[in-house]
Amino acid sequence: MLMDSLRLAFKTVFVASLVVIAFLAFAEFDESPGLSYDKANHLLAFLVLAGLAELAWPAPALVGLRLAGLVLFGLAIELVQAALPYREASGWDLLADLLGLALYLILRRLTRPLASRLFG
Repeated sequence: MLMDSLRLAFKTVFVASLVVIAFLAFAEFDESPGLSYDKANHLLAFLVLAGLAELAWPAPALVGLRLAGLVLFGLAIELVQAALPYREASGWDLLADLLGLALYLILRRLTRPLASRLFG
């Protein structure tokens, strides 16, 4: 029962995160001068999305599907931005998305033994 409630909560947070990220990707904002953390934001967003997706749908058989879905989400963002007059698509943004997913997989692999020892 508790696990079902947690999974539902993670699914809700995951979907809400997708909506917020899409809004931020498609909205028109004034560019402020100074340093931009755009690529770091992409990397961090997809790192977090990968973690939320795994918490929401933890079956090991779904790893490929979760990652493919997130890659398609990143690609869709860039395609929509290419069609917006106040945005532009960037292969570098997509690369940062992919690096976020790769970093998640690396961190997951490194922390899996520790999690097994702590939680059985």
